[in-house]
Amino acid sequence: MFFFLPKISSADTTTYQDLVVSDIIIYPSVPAVGQDAVIKVKVKNNGTFNLYSSEGLNTYNYSFPDFNITGTIFPAPSISNVIAPGAYFYYEYSGKFTAGGSKKLSFEVDKLNTLLEKDVQNNLFSKTINVLNSASTDLSIYSIEYTPEKPLVNQDVTVKVKLKNIGPANLVNSDGLTSDDVIMSFPGFEKKSETHDAYPTATSSLAVNGYFLYTYQGQFHNAGLQKLGFSLDRYNKLTLNNRSLSATSTEKMIYFDTSERDSFTITDIQTSYISSTSVAFYWNTSENSIGKVGYHNIYNSSDTETLESTTAKKIHSMSISGLLPGQIYYFRIMGTNSTVTKSSDYFPVALPADDKVLATALPQAQTDDTKKTATVQWQTNLLSKTTLYYKLRAETAYRNSGFDSATTTHAVILSNLPTGIYDYYVISTSSVKTAYTSPVDSFELKTPTTSNTTTTTTTTTTTTNNSNASQASASLMIAPIKITNQALYQNLKGKIIIKVESKGEAYYVSSLKPEMYFLGKPADAFQIIRQLGVGITNENLEKIKINNVPAGTKVNTTFAKQQSGKIFLQVQNHGEAWYVYPNSYQRYFMQTPDDAFYLMKKLGLGISNSNFSALTK
Repeated sequence: MFFFLPKISSADTTTYQDLVVSDIIIYPSVPAVGQDAVIKVKVKNNGTFNLYSSEGLNTYNYSFPDFNITGTIFPAPSISNVIAPGAYFYYEYSGKFTAGGSKKLSFEVDKLNTLLEKDVQNNLFSKTINVLNSASTDLSIYSIEYTPEKPLVNQDVTVKVKLKNIGPANLVNSDGLTSDDVIMSFPGFEKKSETHDAYPTATSSLAVNGYFLYTYQGQFHNAGLQKLGFSLDRYNKLTLNNRSLSATSTEKMIYFDTSERDSFTITDIQTSYISSTSVAFYWNTSENSIGKVGYHNIYNSSDTETLESTTAKKIHSMSISGLLPGQIYYFRIMGTNSTVTKSSDYFPVALPADDKVLATALPQAQTDDTKKTATVQWQTNLLSKTTLYYKLRAETAYRNSGFDSATTTHAVILSNLPTGIYDYYVISTSSVKTAYTSPVDSFELKTPTTSNTTTTTTTTTTTTNNSNASQASASLMIAPIKITNQALYQNLKGKIIIKVESKGEAYYVSSLKPEMYFLGKPADAFQIIRQLGVGITNENLEKIKINNVPAGTKVNTTFAKQQSGKIFLQVQNHGEAWYVYPNSYQRYFMQTPDDAFYLMKKLGLGISNSNFSALTK
């Protein structure tokens, strides 16, 4: 039986035949030499008739330089498989490239003009692609997650191991990824089931920066700290640039019972005086707990206990009021969760005799001529507001900058300052309306020269009649810790990491270069802001959503993602500091050094001792 295409008059413009080569699609999108690849030519029936046969489709011409074809699939229209007007069909070529570099691919359909087409110019399509010279890649063990996160011995556990393709080439097959290629060293773990993502293929490859997930379900039968290992590509099927990244070892605590699992430590206890009759407390717990403060004085041995809140958390703060001025009290910090209650030792706190605000460290001004900034710092005995008054000496009126949040460590950054000599003084006002006012002092901002472009100058000519004040030494730069493990750095840059298996030490991993900085106290957090803060205009800052604030019309998610982990200084205002949290790409305001310190610890990511050590190996 034969089928013929309708005969078309050259004068008929309402019915016509037309084929359009619309695209040449390559899988993977960036192929490599010697790697399985697929070239698919996309053609459209742009005419008004169904295509019933291969007439015109089987006369084609192509040019795929350095592509060794091993298989083809061609369109095969028929009376039962027509290609309707507007429908697409494909020519598919499987094979491998034998040489790298730029390749111009071209395809022409109906080469012999068998069909009477409306437009033959669109029968030819060309596209230039780049072929990598090598299929070498890198796979890293991106994360190992446990559900529950703190497993008990003999408890059902789900372990998820996530890999990341961090190399230059896509993965197009299962080489190195099969169950036979994977070594899972989990001592005492009874594996009951195993699943994984679909293995990559040429048309569904594991892209660069893509992830592959293994999921294991089972039980740990040994309690205690377990050394776990996971590695890929047992038989070296892959060409890896850095094979060490495809294996990892870590430690996981398997708990004997719920009491051991839920145990926690109380650390970083700090106190600040609010007034002569009230004290603020700050502390951390290694696990979520409900906090409480107990206290008594020398006249009463039984404790008064005050609950912080009914919300379990790791970062705690509360204040105790109604105390007697000038008295010594003995405090202890307590915490409880569903199974465990802990308490610190008692520690003495001597209340001030009155509500006078004193400078425990006198105001200092530090200038940076290159950045056109000045930073004024001081400390007070009572929690108090921060206000800096400043002006160019030639001016009459003072301007002011500061914060309403109460703190004992005060710091104000002035940005985008003109050169000249400035006069300044500070006022710190307590919650009971007493205040410390400093004498007028000065600093000078100079035009940058070769000798002072990177020098920070400090003015310390302040005088005072306050006999209780002590001169603070100039703040020291926090030394960076070099990170040598590039794979871990790429995963952690811009984040705050916390050593959860140690004493909860916190570190900020720079978003700009492979370094991290220890955050031991609020002053350290502020010093990091000053060292690493980058100026940003109000216009650009508005493109980043503020945490817990509805997004404005100017928010640009793409821009925000590009700023992940950075610390910004709002140079067109008063140098306000903002941190862009990498997990949400939202900005958090750091009003005071205390705010910065506790915010950074709140947003911290737990890291094991072994992974922390691997950062610098």
